Amino acid sequence: MSKSAVVHRRTAVLIATALVAAGCGSAEPEVEAKRVAAKPGAEAAVKKVVKRYMAAFAAGKGENACNLLTDEAVAGVVDDGKKRTAEEAFTLCADTITNLSDILEPSERKQLRHPKFTSVKIKGRTAVIRVTITDDPLELKYTDDYGWLIAGGLD
Repeated sequence: MSKSAVVHRRTAVLIATALVAAGCGSAEPEVEAKRVAAKPGAEAAVKKVVKRYMAAFAAGKGENACNLLTDEAVAGVVDDGKKRTAEEAFTLCADTITNLSDILEPSERKQLRHPKFTSVKIKGRTAVIRVTITDDPLELKYTDDYGWLIAGGLD
């Protein structure tokens, strides 16, 4: 296996580790879901969230990265079977991502700062995006309060 393949695989594992939560569906009216997907700039907005997350991850800014995750994804990052308040889970999420960032190689940081997208599919309030740095797609959910947030990496 080439060095670049090893770096790609390692980076994908680190990102997957930080995005272990599976996305949760929501029961919103179909008309509202179609309106969200049809919004001009929805694809650009989805890409922007993923870029911001990966840049924060690369820079070791765990708090910034966790701000771009759904509550379920935040809980998934720190899931060890213990019950926690949302504030405790957020703090642990930020610490986890910061610690994972500390072990990134310079080439991995560069890949995270400049992600390349291979596909974006938006259906209603859910988007699935593929990034060359990860083997699995990322799922995003649209929230009324915060816009698009990463809900997890899909297996």
